[in-house]
Amino acid sequence: MPKLSVILPVYNERPKFMENAIQSILNQTYRDFEFLIIDDASESYVGEIINSYKDERIVYVRLEQNSKICAALNQGIEQSLGEYIAIMHSDDFSIRSRLEKQISVLESNVNIGLVNSYSLIKSGNKSQLNRPFLDQNFEKLYLKYVGNNIIHPNVMIRKSVLQENGISYNEQFVYAEDYRMWIDIMPFCDFCTIPEVLTIYNLNVNPNRQNKEYMEKCRKVILLENYMNLLNSYSDKFNSLIAMVWTKGKIKYLDYMNMKKDIIPQILDKVKSDLSAKQFLEFKNYLSNTIEDFNRFKKDNDDIRTFL
Repeated sequence: MPKLSVILPVYNERPKFMENAIQSILNQTYRDFEFLIIDDASESYVGEIINSYKDERIVYVRLEQNSKICAALNQGIEQSLGEYIAIMHSDDFSIRSRLEKQISVLESNVNIGLVNSYSLIKSGNKSQLNRPFLDQNFEKLYLKYVGNNIIHPNVMIRKSVLQENGISYNEQFVYAEDYRMWIDIMPFCDFCTIPEVLTIYNLNVNPNRQNKEYMEKCRKVILLENYMNLLNSYSDKFNSLIAMVWTKGKIKYLDYMNMKKDIIPQILDKVKSDLSAKQFLEFKNYLSNTIEDFNRFKKDNDDIRTFL
């Protein structure tokens, strides 16, 4: 039985990028894995390309109808045999040592449930370095209250964390399914960032995963939920706050009053004891940069209310 399962969802991909992605996994220095390629009812050329590979580690699964990325990922996890799950995208590239270095981290510390690394993000002729925080406490705070800085096809997860806590990819958060996943597993395990570039992330290559408007709505819903969870711990201090009410998965009413005055100081007070003075200042700056965005929520209210 393989130690690791690599899951690659595909749907009508550009052949050159898909072939590079597949080959980057097959060329890994770590060899003990199964490679589940989940075809989300693509056109026939996709299956022809996948079937052209004769590597016995490849397990080709074709879904009967297009079900979107969350369903494809969940199908891969359900069929996986490995103790660990590595995610790959069809238009990205894994450095040869990626799997070896990530699995080494998980093998050395049973408390770690998610390991990622630095990534090189490419967009046309431009590139930039994505560096999640090395301090997991700071990284988790950033994810909860600022946004997602973990690249999806740069992650390896301990499967038992998902199984023991009934966690899967949430199909209501297509295009932000990774961010939702990090938030869901966060309470149950430690995170670790390897300070090396182990993946190349090609931005804007695949139109199937580009829906920026929907992605932004998902991000706002996740952040709102996290802010409300934090505020609930101060419920006796926020009698004047109009709460966000969820009914059948829909936001029926939302108003944050004066966020800058009432909410940000409480968040900073909540996390101050968990961070060093330098980290606290950095986090404060990050958080302050989100105030303007959150203060636009009243304008976005009607749109956000109908989401989900």
